Amino acid sequence: MNPTLLSYCTCLFNRGDQLQATWQNNVLRIQADPRLEWCIYDWGSSDGIFEWVMERLPKLTKRIRWCQSDRMNQPWHISLGKNGAHFMANGKILMNIDADNFIMPKSNDMICGYIPRKLDLVHLCNDLDNHQGTYGRIALKREIFYELGGYDEALPAAGCQDVDLVERTRAKGYRVARILREGGLAIQHGDESRLKYITQDPSIVMWDFYRTSREQSAKNIAEGRLIANGSEIVHEWDAHLKNNCRFYQGGVEC
Repeated sequence: MNPTLLSYCTCLFNRGDQLQATWQNNVLRIQADPRLEWCIYDWGSSDGIFEWVMERLPKLTKRIRWCQSDRMNQPWHISLGKNGAHFMANGKILMNIDADNFIMPKSNDMICGYIPRKLDLVHLCNDLDNHQGTYGRIALKREIFYELGGYDEALPAAGCQDVDLVERTRAKGYRVARILREGGLAIQHGDESRLKYITQDPSIVMWDFYRTSREQSAKNIAEGRLIANGSEIVHEWDAHLKNNCRFYQGGVEC
C-alpha cells in the first residue's frame, strides 16, 4: 500500500542555481512529514545540478526521488517537463512546485485537509496580478490529473499551461478553488531564464507565448476539448520513464 499522500512535482532544465537556493528548505519539509515525497524530473541539465544533487542525496530520505531524462536534445517544453514530474509521482495528490519555489508547511496541511474532502483541485497562489512566481502551485487528485491527460503538450512551450489545467478541471465539473495569499515564497527572476532554452529570438517576449497559449486553451475549452494529449498519453509516459530515464533515491540508481 502506498503511504504517500502528497507528491511535490518539480521539473527543471538548467535551473540548478534556483534548485540549489530552495533545496535545503524543501528537503527539510519533506523529511519532516512522512505524508510527502518530492519528485524531480530533470530534462537533461548540463549545468552541474545532477552532480550537485548526487553528492547530497545519499544522506536524505528515499522519499526524494530524482529522474534523469534523456530529452536534452529536444527543445525545452514546460508542459512536457511538468508531465514528467507528475507521471513519475506516487502520491494520491499531485502538486506542481517549480524549482524556484519553497515548500511551505502550512500548505501541506491545507492541501491534505481540503483534497479530497472538500475540493478536487487547490490553486495556492499569491495575488493574481502580482503572483511573484507562485502561479504554478496547483494540487489536484491523482486520478483527475490522469483523466485530463496532464498538462497540454500541444500548447506552446511556455505560457498558460497552469491556467489551462485549472480551467479544464473546472470545466469537467470538479471542485476547484483558488486560495490567494497562500502561494508562499519564490525566488524572483526575470523572463530571460524562462525563455532562454525555448527561443533565441530576442524580439519574442513571454507575453507572446502567453497570449497564443491562452487563446488556444480558451478555444479548446469552449469547444469541449478538455482531455489533453490523446488517449495513449499515460502509456507513452510510462514507457518513456521506464526506457529513457534513470531514477535515483538515496543517491543510488534504482
